[in-house]
Amino acid sequence: MTDEGKKGSEVWKYFTIIENNGKKKVKCNLCAIELSYAGGSTGTMKNHIKFKHKSTNLSKPVAQQLKQAPITAFRSPLLSVTREKYQKITQKLALMCARDLRPLSIVEGRGFQEFCTELNPQFKVPSRTTVSNYVTLQYNDAVQKLKDVIKNQIAVAFTSDHWTSLATEGYITMTAHFVDDQWNYRNSVLATRKVTERHTGENTANEIRSISNEFGVNNTQICAIVTDNASNMVSCVEHLRWEHIRCFAHTLQLAIRGGFDTVSSLSKTIAATKKLVSHFRKSVIATNELHVRQKQMSLPENNLIIDCPTRWNSTFDMFERLQEQRMAVYAVLHDKKVTKENDARILDLSDGQWLILEGMITVLRPFYMATRVMCSEEYPTVSGVYPILYSLLNKHLISMDSDCVAVASFKRHVKSDLESRFSIGSEVESVPMLCSFLDPRYKSLPFLSEEKRTVVQEAIKSYFQRDTTDILPNEPVAEKSCSDSQNNSQEYEPTTKRGRINQDDMSYLLGEYYETDCEIVAPATIEDEIKLYVSEKIVNTKSNPFIWWKKNTETYKKLSMLARKLLCIPATSVSSERVFSTAGGTVTKLRASLDSDSVDKLVFLNKQLKQEEKIAIAVAQETLSSTPGLEIIQVKQEPKSPPRPNQETPETGMPSLPTLPTFDD
Repeated sequence: MTDEGKKGSEVWKYFTIIENNGKKKVKCNLCAIELSYAGGSTGTMKNHIKFKHKSTNLSKPVAQQLKQAPITAFRSPLLSVTREKYQKITQKLALMCARDLRPLSIVEGRGFQEFCTELNPQFKVPSRTTVSNYVTLQYNDAVQKLKDVIKNQIAVAFTSDHWTSLATEGYITMTAHFVDDQWNYRNSVLATRKVTERHTGENTANEIRSISNEFGVNNTQICAIVTDNASNMVSCVEHLRWEHIRCFAHTLQLAIRGGFDTVSSLSKTIAATKKLVSHFRKSVIATNELHVRQKQMSLPENNLIIDCPTRWNSTFDMFERLQEQRMAVYAVLHDKKVTKENDARILDLSDGQWLILEGMITVLRPFYMATRVMCSEEYPTVSGVYPILYSLLNKHLISMDSDCVAVASFKRHVKSDLESRFSIGSEVESVPMLCSFLDPRYKSLPFLSEEKRTVVQEAIKSYFQRDTTDILPNEPVAEKSCSDSQNNSQEYEPTTKRGRINQDDMSYLLGEYYETDCEIVAPATIEDEIKLYVSEKIVNTKSNPFIWWKKNTETYKKLSMLARKLLCIPATSVSSERVFSTAGGTVTKLRASLDSDSVDKLVFLNKQLKQEEKIAIAVAQETLSSTPGLEIIQVKQEPKSPPRPNQETPETGMPSLPTLPTFDD
């Protein structure tokens, strides 16, 4: 009889006696570890089962005991959650809600609580109130930091707009824009507040003034506010008595939509195109067949796009995509197995409508490019308002012999509308025109007569003497050569969410008349600075004006301060409208319990975190680029769908991050 048979202990179900160098030992059947066995005692084996295989119960049947033990049976004992660790975890949880815009009620979800318990059973998920308190602490800290930054700025510009959440609640968003002393273009969301009163101009003005005062912005710092063309926002700015810049992109879209409504044949073509696209969007069979035809014809496998009146450039997107897929769409419509003959006859566009569609793609493309360029948050945009506007008027909206009647009528109407909306002829002393002069890319103002350019320069002197004399130095500046200025001009490619803006975009819009020669003049007064500034060679449209001014501040101490004050003004109110897409998905009917105060704090923290990351990345890139032997390694992106014709591959809109070393566990 074996030793196992002699013993009645349950432990023998998990051990086997073995001989090793003449010594008797036991081997665990669960983990194969060998233990000493002398004197017939089973205590060592029982302790092994008890502490190493905790899931094993000696009283259970053997068949059940021999099942594979879960992974938790072999993990190290859990560390206790100290008070310090608990606070750090809760702080990260609050940051997660802000960074990902998650409702605070996430901590009350059963799935989230079970997930945390699985990670560490000793961690008690904090209550919603606790997380809210941590969000408030971080919000207050971030607000104070922003206040400290804003109070040291010479000028701040605002944007503001109203929006309605999916929970049918009204909000107002306000953003601030400024150029710091290092010539970094900064923008921050100040507030996203729930509005219960009517959106009248007076009520809106009171709300905006309250937010401005809350962040300690003095009236002397406020250089402008950018809004859309809504009558209540116009009335609001009249109550505020601030410089009002109307959103350039919104104004363009009003003119475009007006042209659509005025030209009947064009509006009918748009309606017919929307009906055709809607057919494919509603029919699974037609859409699937379209994908089959795309593969057969080697066309890009893109879905059709439908026009949305509230979305900028969507008509251009719809026309361009339909033109791209014309052959595939035609094949599906005339396949009787997929489309009824009567439906095909109704849906198919006529030759005249296709002619209008093709002509409108050419006309709308520069407007599409202009909107993309002017919605950037990486570089000054208000300075490009008049250079781009005059290029649209004098180049892209000029009637051509090849234009069909509808396209020619559209050009005439939009041109007349834009001239009226932007007060062409009396705009030379406007703030956007002064900004164009202060932008080294557009300072030659070739679209103006020599007489009007002189008026702009006089307006610059007047603005300087009125608003900046008390903060600007008057010392003469050392002479500087034109070649030095040219060498300081750096190439720069700002990005937007739709794609990278490059030299081709600006050349297409502006043409090639931004060149001049330069002379050497030692500036001592504002007049001398202007004279030297005008004489210097134009930098190309790919250069970043902020980098140029940073490197030329010592030469143009007076003009540079004026440029820093005015070039912070954005050309559009897109910064406020982008908050809609950020916060709108958070304030849904399913998350109606997310109070407006939490929305404000979460959106503010979300934008501040992104802004801090952006600044940190810029500093890291500058450090790496200035250190010999170091280079920024681009992160390899996953393959994306092919870009549309004449469009670059979409980017994230954020600077590329340097790759950091990774360490395997």
